[in-house]
Amino acid sequence: SNWKIFEWRSRKHSTIWLAKNCRSITAVDDLDLRINNDLHQQQMKYLIRKYDVKNLTYKSRAIEVVIEEHPFFGKIESNIRSNYGENSPYVNAIHETDEQYDCIIIDGWHYNACARAALSHVKKGTVIIVDNCHRLTIGIDSTKIFKLYHEFEHKFFYDPETVDKRTDVWIVLD
Repeated sequence: SNWKIFEWRSRKHSTIWLAKNCRSITAVDDLDLRINNDLHQQQMKYLIRKYDVKNLTYKSRAIEVVIEEHPFFGKIESNIRSNYGENSPYVNAIHETDEQYDCIIIDGWHYNACARAALSHVKKGTVIIVDNCHRLTIGIDSTKIFKLYHEFEHKFFYDPETVDKRTDVWIVLD
């Protein structure tokens, strides 16, 4: 209940639940400039009003989208699995303040860039959650995250209904 949380990619009800159970949360939605994002943003703002959430800072920031050729799936959006996004407003939303967070959730685009950006906002005991981490069947290779967080305590949890979908958790020790 005392945690300050930063979440890349708000997911409506889970974000509201987190807000109801923490001190404060900053949630950043991925804004794909190629499509209309209004519906999701309207739904999120509606839930914030409906549940009278006061401790949630909700932001939308643009993501970087690059189309690449995948050996099995053909043309895919590589913003999930690549090193793109280092300079995107989405990744850099965490740098809009100097906050140190108790929990950082990476569940969206630019996994590797978000993982790197998170490092300047952690303290001893910070929990970093990376959802759908290391899904090689769809091309998400988080090897760089594992190298980046190699000194942190690591745990992971598989989704029993899939081959390689899992959530990885790191705890900052020092």
